[in-house]
Amino acid sequence: MVHLMKQGSILGLLALLLGLGSLGCGNSSSSAPPVSIEAPVVGRVTVSSPDDEGLSLVTGDVEAVTADSTILVINEENSNLALQLWNRLIPNALAQSFPARCSNTGHACAQADEDGAFTVEIEAEEDDFLRILVISVTTGNDLSDETRKQVPRNFIHFASQPLDVAVDPEDRLLYVLFGGNETTGENGRIVRLGATPNTRTHFDFDGTGPTRILMDPTQTRLLLLDEDESFAAVVDPDQNNFDNPLKISLSDPPVDAVFESSGTIAWITLNGSDNAIAVVDLEAGTVLQQISLDSPFPIFDHDHSVEIDHAENNDGDEIIVVSSGFRHQVNDTLRTAVSMIDVATRTVLQGPRFLAAGVLIRDVAFTEEASEVLIADPLRDVIQEVLLPEEETDSLEITTVSATNSGAIQNPRRIAISAENNLAFVTAKNGTTTRPDTILTVDLDTAEVIDITPVGLNPGRLIWDAENEELFVTCLRSRSVTRLPLSTLLPGNPDLF
Repeated sequence: MVHLMKQGSILGLLALLLGLGSLGCGNSSSSAPPVSIEAPVVGRVTVSSPDDEGLSLVTGDVEAVTADSTILVINEENSNLALQLWNRLIPNALAQSFPARCSNTGHACAQADEDGAFTVEIEAEEDDFLRILVISVTTGNDLSDETRKQVPRNFIHFASQPLDVAVDPEDRLLYVLFGGNETTGENGRIVRLGATPNTRTHFDFDGTGPTRILMDPTQTRLLLLDEDESFAAVVDPDQNNFDNPLKISLSDPPVDAVFESSGTIAWITLNGSDNAIAVVDLEAGTVLQQISLDSPFPIFDHDHSVEIDHAENNDGDEIIVVSSGFRHQVNDTLRTAVSMIDVATRTVLQGPRFLAAGVLIRDVAFTEEASEVLIADPLRDVIQEVLLPEEETDSLEITTVSATNSGAIQNPRRIAISAENNLAFVTAKNGTTTRPDTILTVDLDTAEVIDITPVGLNPGRLIWDAENEELFVTCLRSRSVTRLPLSTLLPGNPDLF
């Protein structure tokens, strides 16, 4: 029968399908039983763009399907059209055993874990349509309705979770960072992607714990931070000396970094006992100075210095902002604070300025002005603008970002600023049953979320390419980097997927 469908004429195929349609509408005992469970949850399933080997990754997050289910993915473009039509008219009429069905052209299978999460790789091209469903491991029959997704553009997947991404806007290159394993001695890796064509070059890194990769403002060096061995590494992108970088030893594990405008000096926050920031000469490979942020109240001890950002004020002075934490000696509560530091003199201008109790800063970034910062607080599910007054004795002015879509500002994490468009982009782990986690576009003039853009599962670091007006976002669970042109981040424009 399958042979006849492959070789028969179009008219014969249509006649056959019409006949099957009449059978399918009746109560014939040959019809397969209806599906028994719901389709994979749309909002917990993502599909990546094809990689350089033509494989697309279908990822289901926790509770995407029932625990331990067997997942079948069918590429409508590659599988037999007649078989697809037949099976839609009479579900399971041509069912095969579980292993055989998975080996058909345009088919791929995998088993979900005990949490209902899964990953499946399948051959695909951009704009192909994939059907995702649960099948029986004993009979191969469909057990669920299907979820249908289109293979997107600009959703790049990898074999492991990307931790960070740096961009060379002039040469249109991406540098994607992957961690290693201190226990096994496995080093980190970097994958360089060319924009056109989509070529991948792999490099080994001389360190097991890289967590951040940053391109300097002059685009002449890359800075990597390794938390396992507490060092910063300087790499020449023309030489790609990731396996033999200039290493700079640090007193504690590094967390975050920013460059001065010259690109030769970096400020690196350290996860140590004195809330320190290391000022590092990237050409000489030396630590020039270490600045501690002391608590204004003796009852609070140092806890951590984490996120850092850099900007210039209206007078052209370079300013650093740092978020840090202090822990109460008696009740062990954590208080977060922000500090402003003058780059030229390396002195603290303001702070640490304690924020209200219960505030947790996941990220901090200057807005269009060097006196105002944006903070993402996943503990309270808020994004806030904090205006630092000229006089340290004056109160902080705080504005909470609003959203008309209820629940949009949920678990906000990382921030990128587009100063030229007066916009902020904030990752949020706010996926629903109908869409994955998103990017929130914030209008800094009105302090409002003006657009919500699906981005993937468990978004992490992000970077704004001002020259090409594109946002790049890493997604840990989707094992992907998503490229989002500005147009897709504005209201009234279609999303990528």
